[in-house]
Amino acid sequence: MISDERPEWRLCEWNDLYHGVNHIDLPPMTREEIKEAKAWLRDRRYPIPADCPGEACPKHRPSCKLGACHIAVGMCGDL
Repeated sequence: MISDERPEWRLCEWNDLYHGVNHIDLPPMTREEIKEAKAWLRDRRYPIPADCPGEACPKHRPSCKLGACHIAVGMCGDL
């Protein structure tokens, strides 16, 4: 269960591409965890992840400088 009190999120925990790049060994998220993660990201207006690669990110956009992560928007299916 994703806590509303969670202060941040990490790409390597929630995104399969960054999970593999960082060699993190985590089990896949369940449907319920994915649903909760999407709600958490949407409620917080797609915050920049703690492990954001910055301008090295292949999805870096001007909105990133305003605090909205393009990858988070895409993960939620809201593009």
